[in-house]
Amino acid sequence: MKKIVLLIGSTSKLASCFYKNYADKYHIVTSSRSPSSDLNIDLSTKIDLTHIPDRLDVAIFCAGMSNIKELEQNVLLPARVNCISTIDLCRALNARRIPIIFISTTAVFSQSSNINSEFDKATPECNYGLFKACVENELMLFKPNTVLRLPKVIGHNSLLTKWAESLAQGRPITCFSDIRVAPLPIKLVADYFSYLIDSSSNGIVHLSPNSDLSYYNLALKLAQSLNASNSLVKSISSDDSTAEAIYKPAKAFLDCRRKYSQSISLDESLKLIFDDLKACS
Repeated sequence: MKKIVLLIGSTSKLASCFYKNYADKYHIVTSSRSPSSDLNIDLSTKIDLTHIPDRLDVAIFCAGMSNIKELEQNVLLPARVNCISTIDLCRALNARRIPIIFISTTAVFSQSSNINSEFDKATPECNYGLFKACVENELMLFKPNTVLRLPKVIGHNSLLTKWAESLAQGRPITCFSDIRVAPLPIKLVADYFSYLIDSSSNGIVHLSPNSDLSYYNLALKLAQSLNASNSLVKSISSDDSTAEAIYKPAKAFLDCRRKYSQSISLDESLKLIFDDLKACS
């Protein structure tokens, strides 16, 4: 019998990728604000649980606001969506003995931290990380729950897609030389969801490349993969940019020490991302 999975925030890129690749393996119940979803769940309002099926094997929580800058500028709505309503929904699901796989972030650690394993204390400095850390603490009160921390997930129509289009047309791109990133291909994360569902994982787990690089060096590697000229890639310091950088981690990748965590080489991660970009171009 197929496991029944409640996919919360099913219109997000990550949730959509999981649905696309695993709708045949699991019975997936979609939920979001979209009328096309099986269930309507709007975290900006009071949560109605009356239509949630009684039998669910697991819930995957992908919903929430993720623009770090927006979360710093207007705290009331993000606090409702990413913290208060999220915790209310998680408590209600756990009260029905439904385990949750909750998507979290490297931003639960401070920008200056070089220690960020599953066992290290969260030290958030931005609202995005703070709200995620608050939900993590709540989820760890119910043992079957899993918190999956991720670095930067790269999917279709991402910043790299725009870079690739510019490079293919011979147009220059400008990239931060002082902000680091540890990119993960979105399909790999979707596959990892399936692994966590089938392995009955619990606790805090990490999925991450084993290293990171600057956005500038990432762009250079992208140019190389596209046979584009490196001269098209320009560097800029975040201090010299008009775009405000809220989160600039000294270490963008996560340490993976627990049983269910998984580390992938940075080179392999980049190859998967670049191959996917080429396939979609």
